[in-house]
Amino acid sequence: MHHCSFMNGNEMWIFGGRTSDLDPLGDTYKLNLARKVWDKVLVSNSDGPEPRWGASLCPGPKKSMILFGGCTTSSIFSDTWTFCLGLSCLFSFHLAKQHDLPPIPL
Repeated sequence: MHHCSFMNGNEMWIFGGRTSDLDPLGDTYKLNLARKVWDKVLVSNSDGPEPRWGASLCPGPKKSMILFGGCTTSSIFSDTWTFCLGLSCLFSFHLAKQHDLPPIPL
């Protein structure tokens, strides 16, 4: 629930979300629409974004997607991450830029 997704050609990428118990998820999956096959994407380093839900994904430059924000039951994130799609078996997270923004009013 409450994951974010992004379309790239015939692939749909999904990050995060939460369980029915409000536990945040930090997994990344890719659906190949032509083959109708889901793949769990491996992260190449452990310094990726914290698990979260309610984040946003949008297209980025040079075969990438950009993740912004999200939350957990105790945190609201205002960080920005670039996901490089060009790697075939590994998925790199690179911190693009972080801003100190005021929290979103709930």
